[in-house]
Parts: sequence; structure tokens; C-alpha cells
Amino acid sequence: MAFPILGDMPINAIKSSDVLVTLKPLIDMKQLSTAHRLHGRIKAIFAYGIVHNFTDYATAQPVARQILAQKKSTEPPL
Repeated sequence: MAFPILGDMPINAIKSSDVLVTLKPLIDMKQLSTAHRLHGRIKAIFAYGIVHNFTDYATAQPVARQILAQKKSTEPPL
């Protein structure tokens, strides 16, 4: 899901808005768990990039607050 949007971009050219565009379809479809997992993987890639001097800043970090938390049901399962 992320590769078509971010795959050809150099890591130091990716902006927070690019990460949000990548996650937005999942957020809109209420696939929040998948959005959180994908965001986590993107953050891990940025962490690797920072350690190896490919980029100076994790632009995925500010996007975390744009992904809603999943609401846990208090209803017992049927």
C-alpha cells in the first residue's frame, strides 16, 4: 500500500503529507489497525534512515495523531 506512493521517492524527500496520503485510504475505510501497523513500519524505515545518515528527521512521526485510536467494544461478544 505504501510502495506505489513512497517507493520511488528518496527518503529525505518524503514529507509528512506524503505519509498521510499513504495512510488516508486505510483511515477512511476504518482499517485503523492496518493503518497503525503500516505507520509503525514507515516509522521504522525512518529510524533506520536516521541512524545511517540517509535523512535527519522522521517525517512519519507527526502523522501518528492523525490515525484515530480504535474504539474497544465494552459489549460482550455474541
